[in-house]
Amino acid sequence: MKKLFTLLIASAIGSVVTLGVYTQISKKNNSTPIEHPKEVPFVKTVNYPPTLSGGTNIDFTKAAERNSTCCCTREKQLGIIGNSTRFLAVDGPHEARLKNTIIDLKMQSVSEIHSASDYVTLNTGSPHYVAFKSEIDALDMKKEGSQIRNSSFFKDEGINVNFVSKLRQNTFGIRTYERGVEDETLSCGTGATAAAIAMHFMKKSSSDNIVLETKGGALHVSFHYADGVYSNVWLSGAANLVFQGVFSLNIESNEY
Repeated sequence: MKKLFTLLIASAIGSVVTLGVYTQISKKNNSTPIEHPKEVPFVKTVNYPPTLSGGTNIDFTKAAERNSTCCCTREKQLGIIGNSTRFLAVDGPHEARLKNTIIDLKMQSVSEIHSASDYVTLNTGSPHYVAFKSEIDALDMKKEGSQIRNSSFFKDEGINVNFVSKLRQNTFGIRTYERGVEDETLSCGTGATAAAIAMHFMKKSSSDNIVLETKGGALHVSFHYADGVYSNVWLSGAANLVFQGVFSLNIESNEY
């Protein structure tokens, strides 16, 4: 089967990610190309082969929200969607609101936070380890993040590692080591969400509207907290198209 892929490299909610958004344009056995409902864009991510990751099979499916955000941005540019939409990611349905280059993305509610002596863990679509530190600029993120991610407690399932420091009232700096990537990334949407909730949970902030300064830009997280549950969680940031290209690819399998 022949498919046309639009390759996007975009800064999704403050981070630079590579995303393949595909549109099936050819026919097989004179069948009609698959079309998904415009009001619910569907994104399916894939596992890349070991050769792309030095022998490790990187699983990007856990990063579906921010990849889906790239898709929403592109679909708006193409006129497929308007200023709001819904989509399905690996952790469930999401809502998105778009205004120019700013996207507000509704995240999942969080009711379980596990607290240790100097860190917390929680799942905001992906599992995250969050630790508060007085200073994070000088950290060797690859070394320290890898040690935690590959520790006996977290090694089997893996975990994303976030170190957070307070910059100003209700504004925090954050650095994130992502599993799969196995290195620091410029920004992580689920990581920023986890950090904001963790800072409230750890009483580093009493606000329900927190700013996270990442290397990729500023992210805003708002939420409602009641009875131990963080609900109505929204992540906001910029998504800018920085490059696009088109290429043709023959795929014999129907799997994508």
